[in-house]
Amino acid sequence: MATSVPENKKAGLNPDFLNGLKLLKEEELLAALAVFRLAIKNSIDDEFASLYASYHGLTNARLGNPNGLRQCRLAAHFEEHHADVFLNLARAEILEGNRTRALDAIRSGLRIDPAHSALRKLRNEQGVRRSPTIGWLRREHRVNETLGKFTHWVSNIKSTNNIRD
Repeated sequence: MATSVPENKKAGLNPDFLNGLKLLKEEELLAALAVFRLAIKNSIDDEFASLYASYHGLTNARLGNPNGLRQCRLAAHFEEHHADVFLNLARAEILEGNRTRALDAIRSGLRIDPAHSALRKLRNEQGVRRSPTIGWLRREHRVNETLGKFTHWVSNIKSTNNIRD
């Protein structure tokens, strides 16, 4: 799993955190966990504290620790500036099988940074479904299924015609 902090945004980040990213990229999860813990400990009032906590939580979640998801949720609860916090939350939610909550986290992250490539890629991998055609009927209702197939067919024809123009 690649880390998503771009090189140009790494200035000002805690060196322990940067080392943790390297270890995480190399799949050295236990070592990364320890280094992320150090980064958190050394940056109580740091503007990146929630980012560090989210990576610590994601690493914990990847190790099978249920507290990891809670850590990611807590980090995201207070976050307003770093979309990577929501990326980590989405990844942790996916690990726990919470697809709906993962998509909510992706949407929250994209509100902060609409061009965030890793969030957009994860959203595409998860596949976002369109709303049912008739909202007050269940998605599985025969009318919604038929109208959904029809509107999908129409949108495909329209996109094909736009390509030819």
